[in-house]
Formats: sequence, C-alpha cells, structure tokens
Amino acid sequence: KIKFEGDKLIACDPIVMHDARPFLQSFPVGQFNVQLAIAKIDGDERVAFSRLLFSDSPVVKWEFALREGQSPAPIDGKTFYGYGVDAGIALFIDKEANDAFKRLQAADDNIWTKVFIDQMKNHYRHTWQYVIFHFDKHNLASFSTGYGDGTYGTYIGYDINGNICRLLTDFGLVE
Repeated sequence: KIKFEGDKLIACDPIVMHDARPFLQSFPVGQFNVQLAIAKIDGDERVAFSRLLFSDSPVVKWEFALREGQSPAPIDGKTFYGYGVDAGIALFIDKEANDAFKRLQAADDNIWTKVFIDQMKNHYRHTWQYVIFHFDKHNLASFSTGYGDGTYGTYIGYDINGNICRLLTDFGLVE
C-alpha cells in the first residue's frame, strides 16, 4: 500500500525525482494498493505494468496522465506521453512525499542508494525487484521497469461516474 496525502502524483525514474513534475490531474487522497503485473517469458520474469488501484470500480475510459504543457490526446493517436527511464526502475510518489524525500536527501547523501539499491535488493525476485519505502509520515513505491530503460506511457482509468479509479504505467512488454 502507498499513502497519498496530497492529490498531485508523480511517476518517474528515481534518478530524476528531485526535479519531477506531478501530473496535472487531481487524484484521490488516502492509502491505496500498488500492483505489479509480472510477465513470464521463456523462464524470465519482468514487470509489465505497475498500477495504483484507487477503487474497485471498472474502468470505462483511459486517458494519458498529463504534465504541464501537455494537451489531451487520444491514446491510440500519433501523440504519445510518457516518462523516460535510465535506471531500469520507476516510482510512484505524491508531491508532498517527494518534497520530504528531497529534505531527507539533503540531510543524508546516501539515502538514494539506501532506498533504490540496498532496500530494493531486499525484495528481489527473479529478474525484477520492488520496494515500499517508509520515511517520516510518507512512503514511496519503486519497481523494475520491463526490460529496463525506455519511455513508458502512464494512463488514468476513469469509472462510469468520471472518477479516477486507476493509474497505470505500461512497460511495453504486452502488445
């Protein structure tokens, strides 16, 4: 479970989390399940999708999660919005927790390594890993990204009443 105190969420490579911009949409506040869909391909396992489950309501519409300067576009069109990954891992965090992590990092130069290398090793599975890291009153979720580096789309699922019920990042393993 991940805890969101604010309604502005970030999905990015942890290497750039210091400068990451949140999505424009306002998300539910509270504690929510983080789910990883694992693809098994010829004895290899990879994270195919990461998902935040805000409610059990079925998704009736998907849209790109947008950042400042991006305009709505059909997800099956020529425009593609996503975030780049160079570390082979990504994270979900809210803006308040991200700001708190920056302060934590200013006080402890090694915190990034402790979280995204040492702590992730504690949750290693065959060819993928994850961590839910708790700090102060915050937490973050980090996980492997498919085959590693790339640009990955993040999508918002809406229920029949127009409420956000999912946030999903596609790591490009499933056609």
